[in-house]
Amino acid sequence: MRNQRHLLLLIVFMLTVLFTSSGNAKKTTVYLDSSNLTTYAHEDTARGSYYSLQVPVPDVVKGKKLYGVVLEIHVDADGVLRDEESVKVPVIEVVVLDGAYTGSLSGIQQNLNTHLVFNVPPGEDRRIRVDLTEIVQEHLANSTGNIGLLVGGLSEHREGDVALRTNVFSGGYLAKVDYHYDARSH
Repeated sequence: MRNQRHLLLLIVFMLTVLFTSSGNAKKTTVYLDSSNLTTYAHEDTARGSYYSLQVPVPDVVKGKKLYGVVLEIHVDADGVLRDEESVKVPVIEVVVLDGAYTGSLSGIQQNLNTHLVFNVPPGEDRRIRVDLTEIVQEHLANSTGNIGLLVGGLSEHREGDVALRTNVFSGGYLAKVDYHYDARSH
């Protein structure tokens, strides 16, 4: 499954390169700052923090064909000790919310088709790229507002902790979203 996601990101990248060579392919980048982010602590303090992230969809892509939408964040990942010599690999989960987030994981309204899980090698400043193309396409077909995401170690059976890094991108931004689209309306 992990290899399939990597292959999908490669395909999105290749399609982006292919369509960028045509005059109608455009790219716009949205940078996210702390106003797009809320940090939460799990009720179970052994589980670390997780984040609610609001991803705005720019007006310029509405009504356009999307070739790819990629969220980039950077995290610090600490694995739980497996034994004296090895560390378990933590995971980061991305969940798309179907409604407003109330601050509790119990009873959240999530789109189960868009629950993504990634292994993150322990270490500092790990770059995570998440393909949001289908999520944004579905969102544009049904809504016009921001897309709400939960990001972090959300499941009960974690193998470590993942902390979102801030001030990663110039200007003090913590994340970016690249929208690749056809400039013509469809």
